[in-house]
Amino acid sequence: MAQGDRVELVIEALERQLPALDYAAKGVAARLVRLGTLFIDAIERVASTFGLSSNEYVILCVLRASGPPYALPPKSITPLMALSSGGMTNILHALAARGLIERRPDPSELYGEAG
Repeated sequence: MAQGDRVELVIEALERQLPALDYAAKGVAARLVRLGTLFIDAIERVASTFGLSSNEYVILCVLRASGPPYALPPKSITPLMALSSGGMTNILHALAARGLIERRPDPSELYGEAG
């Protein structure tokens, strides 16, 4: 008999203690969390080869994916990240200081949306 993964082992233990409960959703959630951890680890490995943090790498990827001119206001990037606006600003300043991005005023904030 093949040995189950960690999630199956935990669920089997829970089922022995509280057999009346349904643990199907717990198995799905636990595997999603594990998959997220694997993705974060992979991003950190790739980012470190370029001397970047995972957040810096993801921000650069978002800017690249935005297409020419590869520019977005921070308020468009922040919702994609688990960062405060202050945290985002700190990362953007660090990227700019290293010459990886150029910070410019957002024209919509200078002249209004109709600008």
